[in-house]
Amino acid sequence: DHALFVKEGVNIGVLGVCFQGLMRGQAEYEEYSFSDPVAAIESALPGLRSRCRVLILLSHLGFQHDCEIAARFPEIDLIIGGHTHTVIRSNHLVGRTLICHSGGEGNFLGSVTLEFSENLEIKEREHSLIELSGVVPDIDFRKRLDREKIRRGINLRDEVIGEALSDFITEKYSGETALGDFVSDLIRFSVQADLVFLNASSVNPILSKGPVTLEKLQKVVYWDNDLYNGSLTGEEIYRIFSMMLSYFVEDPYFFCYFSGVRIEFTDDPMCRKVFQNLEKLERIAPQSMGFKDGKSLDEVTLCDLCRREGSPVCLRKDGKSGCEERLSITYGGMPLVRDNFYSVVTTGFLINGGLEQKYSIFFEKYPFRRLDVSLKKMIEDYFRENKTLRYVKDNRLAVKSV
Repeated sequence: DHALFVKEGVNIGVLGVCFQGLMRGQAEYEEYSFSDPVAAIESALPGLRSRCRVLILLSHLGFQHDCEIAARFPEIDLIIGGHTHTVIRSNHLVGRTLICHSGGEGNFLGSVTLEFSENLEIKEREHSLIELSGVVPDIDFRKRLDREKIRRGINLRDEVIGEALSDFITEKYSGETALGDFVSDLIRFSVQADLVFLNASSVNPILSKGPVTLEKLQKVVYWDNDLYNGSLTGEEIYRIFSMMLSYFVEDPYFFCYFSGVRIEFTDDPMCRKVFQNLEKLERIAPQSMGFKDGKSLDEVTLCDLCRREGSPVCLRKDGKSGCEERLSITYGGMPLVRDNFYSVVTTGFLINGGLEQKYSIFFEKYPFRRLDVSLKKMIEDYFRENKTLRYVKDNRLAVKSV
C-alpha cells in the first residue's frame, strides 16, 4: 500500500511491502491474497514517483532484498527496512538510495536527515542510530499504561496461570535456550511428532522467574505462528541442520530451535568458532550485523575464515555438503536413518519463506498441512495443568571431540 504526505512544503510518498510468506499460511489471512512485492513496487512506482519529491520504501523484505531493490529501482530515495534485524550504524548507499535498518528488540532508534537544495532536490542524506540499551524507562510508565488500558476497557490480562521457578531470560538469537527447548519439546509431545524445527523468532526468551500471567505469555509468544506437520527423510534432515549451522555462523538470527534429535558436531578450528558463538564467548557476526568493517556479509566470505582457521572444509557451501559431513544426528539414541521418513512439525513462517527462504526448499518437496492448534494456547494449557515450570537447557547441540 502507499500514502502521500506533505512535510514543510515537501511532498513525500511512502510505499510499504512485505514478503509473501510473512502472513500467508496464517488462518486469519486465508481470505487475502498477496502479490509479489517486487512486482507491486514496479507497478506502483511510476504513478507515485510523479507525485512526490521524496520516495520512501517501508520494507519488511530483509537487508539483502532491500539492496537488490535499491539497485533495480534507483528512483527510490530511502529504504527503511526490517525483518533481518540488521544493524546499520551509518550511511549505506546503493547508488543514490539510502538503506536504513535499526536492528531489533528496541535496541536502537534510527535517525534520518535529508537536506534539500533551493529547488527541493535532495542534496544530502544521512542515517545514524541512537542506542537505547542504556536508557532507563520511566518507572511510572507501566502504571500509567495500565490506567489507560482500564480507561479504554482493555483487559489487562493479569490472571496468574502458573509460576516459572527460574528465569528464562536470554539474549534473543543466541542459540539454544532453556525456553526454546521447553517450547519445542512441548510441541513435539503434544502433536506426537518425531522432530520439531522452529525459527527462534517464534519464542521470545524473556520469561522471568515468578508468577506467569497471560500478559507475560503474550510477550513470550507475541506472534502465534501456525504450526504445520509433514514428513522428511533423514537425508533432508541432515541437510536442514547443515544449512542451519552454516548460516548461524554468519548471523545468529538464522538459528532454529529443535526437539526430537540430538546433534554432535566434530570439534575442529572452524567448529570451535560455531560453538564459541553458541556460548557467546565470541561473535563471528554480531546479532543482526548487516555489514562488518565496511563490507557487506556477502563480501566477508566464510571461505576466508575457513582458510584462516585451517579448516579443511568450507562451511559456506550450498547446504548439500560443507558441515553436513561433520554432523552426527541421533534419534531415540540411535543414528538417524537417512532413507527413513520422519514426521516433522515446523512453523508457517518457515514453510512460506521466512528466514530468506533458506528452509522452504525442503518443505516444498512433500505436503505439509496446517495443524489446528495454537502455540500460545498450548503453553497456557501447560501452565494451567502443571502450575510450575522448571526447565534446563540440555545441550542437544554438542561438540564431539576427535
